[in-house]
Amino acid sequence: MQQSRTGFVRRAKRLVVAALTPPLRLSHRARLEARYRRLSATVRVSPLSLPAGPLLAVFPHVDDETIAAGGILQAAAASGTEVDLVYTTDSSAGGLGPTPADRASRRRGEAERLAASMGLRSVTTLSGVNEHLAEQTEAVTAELAAHVAQGHYAAAFVVGPVDAHHEHRTSAAVIAEALQRAGFTGEVYVGENSTLLPPTLLTHAHPLSRSALRAKDALFDHFGSQASMDFVVYHDLARAKRWLTPGAHAAELFCRTDAAGLAALCAAVQGLDPDRTLPHRIGNVWTLGRALRMPLPPLRRPVAAPGQE
Repeated sequence: MQQSRTGFVRRAKRLVVAALTPPLRLSHRARLEARYRRLSATVRVSPLSLPAGPLLAVFPHVDDETIAAGGILQAAAASGTEVDLVYTTDSSAGGLGPTPADRASRRRGEAERLAASMGLRSVTTLSGVNEHLAEQTEAVTAELAAHVAQGHYAAAFVVGPVDAHHEHRTSAAVIAEALQRAGFTGEVYVGENSTLLPPTLLTHAHPLSRSALRAKDALFDHFGSQASMDFVVYHDLARAKRWLTPGAHAAELFCRTDAAGLAALCAAVQGLDPDRTLPHRIGNVWTLGRALRMPLPPLRRPVAAPGQE
């Protein structure tokens, strides 16, 4: 009897969610349009031209790279630029699969298919274990520093610390330390993942045409293990961001800095008690509303990459 009642409740909940999601999405789209239209009056960002390669992309979990920078990474690879993708963890904590090992294997397969479809040069998963990276920062930092030193990269696209996900913040700190240890002197582009960047940090936008946004949307089809994610929110966000890039159909937004600037930004965020000040993540239509209502810290922009001002 109890199992039958539980099953009924679950089915009823799914029906309610299915009925309410479309109107909620429409409401959020209107809020996003208003948000970025308003920001366009005061925020000025520069067009992000494709950097010379090779390029490095470092993110904590499979799909984070697509959310933050899928459009520009795909464009770079299509232009012939060599792009290497690195994950700081095995992505084993979330998604479908009975055990962490099963989930890690499935997500690794998703990453490999993603890399093949985008034309990336390589995909590497470091030794970090999802949800345990904070206990493994030294080992993962050393691995990433060695990877960076060998790669001779011109620029890096990375997860940033202004993020409601604690492991995104930890990864940002690991990346900053690894880049500095490796003597990396190139541009660092911090993207947007679980949290939008504060307007004070926005410096660059990568414009997306209609076909480029469609191609980015298609990348999310690789992530079948992420049943709780609703990737259409990132389509709606990209469309609204076009207000900061006149003439574009959509856009990805970034904060350009360097390795030292990323480290400084990590320290500034840590001083804000981020678990309290950044409580809501973007992940689906339902969480987007809470994230949009969350005040963003007015952080100062970190230093720019040498010679890029």
